[in-house]
Amino acid sequence: MNATPIKFVIVTMDSALAGSVSRAQQQLKRELPGLELIVHAADEFGVDREALAACHADIATADIIVGALLFLDDHIKMVHPAIAARREHCDAVLGLLSGSEIMKLTRLGRFSMDKEATGLMAMLKKLRGSKGPKSSGKGQMKMLKQLPKLLRFI
Repeated sequence: MNATPIKFVIVTMDSALAGSVSRAQQQLKRELPGLELIVHAADEFGVDREALAACHADIATADIIVGALLFLDDHIKMVHPAIAARREHCDAVLGLLSGSEIMKLTRLGRFSMDKEATGLMAMLKKLRGSKGPKSSGKGQMKMLKQLPKLLRFI
């Protein structure tokens, strides 16, 4: 068994996830005895300064950080600076179903959501068309019609 310490911090919107994480931790502890799985919920740290300080302290020492369901501006503002400061010093940061500020912090190995798309992804983004106010479904339909032809080459 691997007893390497791994601090896995989940920052989420509400504490509903805590029960599932607790059950998962009990099972994972058998396989990964060094795992420390911590959940911080905005419904708690949003109204309690001590809970927010504990959240920031855990983020500052985390090996892996997951930001899940963080889409309210108030919640994002409370944790974004702490996650951004830790981003390059931990093994991974994952933004899941969250606001763009949190999603852009995603970093896993060489993959980083804040970098400009290259290769195939860049080409698909160009085909998608603009997102501006003048954007219409016409450009998106054009891309959808061309996509099967492009996928044949991949």
